[in-house]
Amino acid sequence: VVSHAHTIFLRTRAALWRSRDAGIAWEIVRGGIENEIVHALLPDAFSPRLYAATGSGSVFASDVDGAAWQKFSKGLPSNAAALSLAQLNADTVLAGTQTGIWITRDRGESWQAANAGIGAPPIHALALGADGALFAATEDGLYRAEASGNYGGVGNAALRVPILSIVRAPSDPQVMYAG
Repeated sequence: VVSHAHTIFLRTRAALWRSRDAGIAWEIVRGGIENEIVHALLPDAFSPRLYAATGSGSVFASDVDGAAWQKFSKGLPSNAAALSLAQLNADTVLAGTQTGIWITRDRGESWQAANAGIGAPPIHALALGADGALFAATEDGLYRAEASGNYGGVGNAALRVPILSIVRAPSDPQVMYAG
């Protein structure tokens, strides 16, 4: 479930749903994304845009509260599901896919690989730490992006297992949870 502006979005395996009245009534989202399996949604922190990572390997974006969607896939690997999203600034978004991490610096128009030192894909989840560092949950553990852009493993041997989710604690942004 993702809240964006005054709308709540819910993703299921069958469809992407939208409620504009705090969850009382729901409708299937159409506008070009209705045939996609949506793995992750990311509200743009700097604009009305909403990003969607999909099973077809594309990232879609809507600037009109989910009413119409535009496909952004130039440079993304074909047939590799996009599983997770994170935003660094107004123009820069990262997509975690079945084959690694991809970055766009032009709001989705083009994508490039950003995988130096990352663990074994797929990239199940991406999250920003309190210091702005990027964390990636992979099949062989949790990784953190260094200033150079390279990734290094986080934690001890107990974290060298598939990590499926990561999130910052709402009560203390210095604390991260990994599952």
